[in-house]
Amino acid sequence: MKNFIIILFLLIAYIYCMANVSVNNPSDTIYVKTKHYEGIIFGKDYPKNRIYRGFDNLDEIRWYPTIDDVEIAEKILAEYLKKYCQKYSKKGVIGTSFICKNSDDYIRQYLGEFNNERKILFIYCFWKGILKEHLDWKINMINVLDGGSDYWYIKIDMDKKKVVDFYIHGTA
Repeated sequence: MKNFIIILFLLIAYIYCMANVSVNNPSDTIYVKTKHYEGIIFGKDYPKNRIYRGFDNLDEIRWYPTIDDVEIAEKILAEYLKKYCQKYSKKGVIGTSFICKNSDDYIRQYLGEFNNERKILFIYCFWKGILKEHLDWKINMINVLDGGSDYWYIKIDMDKKKVVDFYIHGTA
């Protein structure tokens, strides 16, 4: 009887672990890394209940960004940051100068959403210096309140090829 209970316990533990793996690691994620950025593309299988609060249309169907989409978006992001930094880094906008000097040192998480039938690429960024606080970043979207320049996001309209939102977290 004792052996039966141990085997049953191990079987239940195994089934539980396998169920969590399939939920926590959607099959359609893609890891990307270049000289200028590193990140994970979350696909359509990423659970809706774990999406960061910055999304506008959680009930609409998401789209699956490709590596090509990310390359295009990263060029738009770099150009936007260049202009943004020229305009705001000397004006003392909190976090701007740090982000401008270290933009390549942020981990990215990419997720596509539709907004009024337009493809929006949501890019959530967090500083590599705090990576030890987010060891699960490849399987879970980071969701923090505040955090200052360690956390920011940008939304890019992929149809119009322009930034539609940029937000640096505040500090408490």
